[in-house]
Amino acid sequence: MAKVIISTHARERISRRAISLTDLEKTIAYPDFRDEQADGKIKFSKTIAGRKHQVVATFLQEQQAWLVVSAWVRGEEDRLPLTWLIISWPFRLVWQITSWLLQQLWHLIKRIFAENAGKK
Repeated sequence: MAKVIISTHARERISRRAISLTDLEKTIAYPDFRDEQADGKIKFSKTIAGRKHQVVATFLQEQQAWLVVSAWVRGEEDRLPLTWLIISWPFRLVWQITSWLLQQLWHLIKRIFAENAGKK
């Protein structure tokens, strides 16, 4: 297998998407599907442990290595950074409470209208 070089962008995406270096290398070395794009990049696809890995890379002839440009898992969202989770926690809590209160209010209004409709 040729050496794998990971770009800064791809390294960030791989860590957010919980893709191991081993899975990345398997996807390039033994893809289920390989699509050569017009710009010279190649998209590799491989299902590993039920996860559909996608890797975009280009081959560097001088270094005899694959330069990984991006990687993701089809059907999965990126994990949010811990700092964002901590910062947004109070807002998410307020939203959940507000949503619950609005649901309770809606059920109360429906019950009142149903009772008034039954009295006529």
